[in-house]
Amino acid sequence: MAIISPGLGEFEDVGKQLFALATDRTERRSILLVQEGPAGTSYEVPDGLYDRWLEAHGPKSTEDPPTPMRRRPGRPRLNPLPEQE
Repeated sequence: MAIISPGLGEFEDVGKQLFALATDRTERRSILLVQEGPAGTSYEVPDGLYDRWLEAHGPKSTEDPPTPMRRRPGRPRLNPLPEQE
C-alpha cells in the first residue's frame, strides 16, 4: 500500500484521478482515507494503482540533475590528531 498526500485544494482532483484509474470495483474499494499529509487527509492506495497514478499524474521533474563539483588539486586537508590519553 502507498500513500498519496495531495496539497491544499487538490484533494478532490486527486480523488477523481484515482477513481478514474482504478480498473475494477475491488480496486476502487481499496482506496482508503487516512489522517496524514499537509491537508490533513491522504489516500492509501494499492501499489499497482499508485504506479499508474504516478505515470499519469505524478510530479514531473524537468530539471537536470546537478553536476558534481570537481575539487581543485592542492594540499590535502589537515585532520587533527585524536587526543591520546
